Amino acid sequence: MKTTNENRETNITKINFKDLNWDNDYHVLELVKREIDNINDCLIYDYNLNETDFYDALHQIIDGSAFVIYNYKAERIAKVFDICPFSESEITGEKFNSWNEIAYQVLEQEFLNKYADKYEKFTC
Repeated sequence: MKTTNENRETNITKINFKDLNWDNDYHVLELVKREIDNINDCLIYDYNLNETDFYDALHQIIDGSAFVIYNYKAERIAKVFDICPFSESEITGEKFNSWNEIAYQVLEQEFLNKYADKYEKFTC
């Protein structure tokens, strides 16, 4: 049974932000893990994947993530995942232009690593 956005509690809202420190690598990893679960929740509750292209929905959600939008969060994600801003993307082969591109790629890859099997029928 589907619920509306207002009635569901996403994983990201369960985080006690008072105890988090963006300077702590473990906290950043934990936030990324929870954001990945939140992306999954958004795909389930906010999109009808029978009518919407999976990758369009996934890219729209990740593109709107605070982890990608805010430079300080994107930079911390890049550093925690040990991705140099002058390196090349493993996906496109092109050099990164910003921290935001790195954070976007991290979220996309981490999501696909965890949930790809669940969405296999939509990616063929």
